[in-house]
Amino acid sequence: MGKSYYSHRISIYPFENTINIKNRVKKLSERLNLPIIHSMNVSNEFILIVHDNRVELFNNTKKMSPLTVDFSSRKFLNRISQPSKNTLIGRAIGIGKRENSIVDLTAGLGRDTVQMAYMGHKVVAIERDPIVFTLLEDGVERARKENFLSEDIIERISIKFGDSFSFLADMSNVPSIAYIDPMYSIQRKSALPNYEMQILNRLIGPGDEFEISRLINSALMQGIPKVIVKRSKNIPRIKPLQGMAPNFSIVGTTICFDIYQQ
Repeated sequence: MGKSYYSHRISIYPFENTINIKNRVKKLSERLNLPIIHSMNVSNEFILIVHDNRVELFNNTKKMSPLTVDFSSRKFLNRISQPSKNTLIGRAIGIGKRENSIVDLTAGLGRDTVQMAYMGHKVVAIERDPIVFTLLEDGVERARKENFLSEDIIERISIKFGDSFSFLADMSNVPSIAYIDPMYSIQRKSALPNYEMQILNRLIGPGDEFEISRLINSALMQGIPKVIVKRSKNIPRIKPLQGMAPNFSIVGTTICFDIYQQ
């Protein structure tokens, strides 16, 4: 993943001294270009902790719960198992038996990606941040190995590391839907749990609104028939560069989906 711009802020720590963990730590260190440490008593802001069965991101300055991607919690499984017609995201995608091809241009921790795959859609999830991608990759692989999710759901998910603008420019097949869930600042009350939001804001910062507008615009310009933009209800709508309004919005108690169609 090239030269790391995190090397002065993040180190990798093997939780136990086993062969499996040592090998995994070595591969991650080489891929992310991050130093390996053997004690948690360091000044680094973040520590990527490698266990035998998971990878966690620990905020070493705030001492909060570590961040990991886990698709096995009862709360998450209950959420994704609801009928599509009862969920805002299902209504935004469209109710029916049709299988859509969806590109999630801001995959993040992957919860919406998995929910859309659970609904029967094929999803390509793009994540450009190397640390977030590592956590997402670990969560999907763990779900596969430990059968948190059925094999057919996992097979409908493809995760890719890279830039969404480049993906849109180079894609050979136009998906039926582009999905965008921008990273908002803590002050704007993202839907993520507070400790997750604090860690991600500190790690990668909130999304730039001009860049988000460009991303919406790029998806539309590439001929994608429907673009869905998720936001908190109290956050002003982010418009494409040409300033067009969404065709309609699906509004819930706290979350809103703006839908652009062409």
